[in-house]
Amino acid sequence: RAGAGLTWAQLDAATQAHGLAVTGGRVSHTGIAGLTLGSGSGWLERMHGLTADNLLGATVVTADGGIVRAGAHEHPDLFWGLRGGGGNFGVVTEFELVLHPVGPTVVGGMLVFEWSRAPEVLADYREIMAAAPDELGGCAVLHRAPPAPFVPDNLIDEPVMSIVVAAFGDGAERLVAPLRALGPVADTVGPMPYAALQSMLDAGNPP
Repeated sequence: RAGAGLTWAQLDAATQAHGLAVTGGRVSHTGIAGLTLGSGSGWLERMHGLTADNLLGATVVTADGGIVRAGAHEHPDLFWGLRGGGGNFGVVTEFELVLHPVGPTVVGGMLVFEWSRAPEVLADYREIMAAAPDELGGCAVLHRAPPAPFVPDNLIDEPVMSIVVAAFGDGAERLVAPLRALGPVADTVGPMPYAALQSMLDAGNPP
């Protein structure tokens, strides 16, 4: 059970103490309430669905000041609306979420490719992910390369295409191999705490 004021960093810290997690946002200072009520996309969605798919129930203050618990068997219409229908059905003060064994160590990071290769790499990425097991997640990003130590000097602040990798389970490193074979110019993928994966994009997404 989680109060509506929590961020994903706070929720992940509490659940990872027990080796557990639920699909959360890709930026750790995102609030759990807005993300859950907006359906909730995150690194775990291929394995465990959206955040809203993992919502068991919610305590809601209604427009007339009443307090109700919405779940599969209590106020099911309200429960249906809360799972991705938006935040205008009342004020949710508590979320009850399913947790899954995750981490504490996962494989994550970024593979950076030259802009000129973006069409080719995106097409290959689509094919790899279509055939990959659910334990391999991630996303493709078109962006300007940050002034980070792993970025070649000639690419800093230039357009690049990156694949952000999130891989889980005992075979995580093996799952990343087809993506590495695409030939990135920079590769930061490796073992990391799940909480680090959850905060990896924070710097590029300030509040």
